[in-house]
Amino acid sequence: MKIKIEQPDMMAELFIDKQQEGITEFWIPPMSVEEYLNKAKITSNLDEKREALESVILYYRSKTIATSGCYTENLCEELVEILKSFTSVPLFKDEVAGLLLGEGAYCEQARDYKNGVIFYSACVAVSFEDKQNKYFSLNNLGFCLNFVRRFDEAEKVLRQAIAFDPERYNALKNLGVSLEWQGQYEEAAECYLKAYNVSGGEPRSHLHLKRILDRYPTLKKMPCFQENRVE
Repeated sequence: MKIKIEQPDMMAELFIDKQQEGITEFWIPPMSVEEYLNKAKITSNLDEKREALESVILYYRSKTIATSGCYTENLCEELVEILKSFTSVPLFKDEVAGLLLGEGAYCEQARDYKNGVIFYSACVAVSFEDKQNKYFSLNNLGFCLNFVRRFDEAEKVLRQAIAFDPERYNALKNLGVSLEWQGQYEEAAECYLKAYNVSGGEPRSHLHLKRILDRYPTLKKMPCFQENRVE
C-alpha cells in the first residue's frame, strides 16, 4: 500500500530544523543606497564595484527586519533587477551570479524559499563560467522549488545540476524528493541511494533513503538494494 501525503509539511519532508528562527539582526551600511549604486556604476575597478553592490544588498536586507529577513515581492524584484543590470559589464557576470547565489542562500537562511526561487532563477539565467556556482545555483533552485511544491520544475533543474557533476550528492538527494512527490518511487529510491553512497552516508540522504523504504517496503526488492544494504 502506497503512503501519500496530500499536503506535505515540506520542512519535515526536507528534514529542515524547525527550531531555527529567521534572521533578526542586520548591519545597515553608512551611506545611502543611491550612493552605493552610483559608485558601482562609475568605478572601473571590479572589486570596488562588487563591494558597492554588496552594500546595496545589505541595504535591501536591512529593509526586511520587520519580516525576520523575508523579502517582500517588490523588494526582491527591485534587487534582482539592480543586480541583473550589471551583467553587461565585461568580466563581471561571474560576480553578479555569485551575488545572486548568495542572496538565494540568504533567503534559505531566513526560511524565505519563495524568494529563494527568484534569486536562484535569476542566477541560473546569467551566462557565467564558474562551474561550482552553476551547480549550486541549479541544485539550490531545485531545493527551493521542492519546498514550494513545484516538483516537476525542480526535477528539470536538478537533472541539469547532476549533468554538471554526477558525483555530488546534493542534487541527487533533491532529485529524489521531486521524483518521490511525482510518484516515481523506484527512481527516487535510486537517487537517494546514489546520494547516500557518493556522500559516504550524508545524514539527510540517509534519512530520505530510510524513509522511502519504510513508506514503500516493496522497493527493498529492487536489485540495487539487494547489492547495497542500508541500515
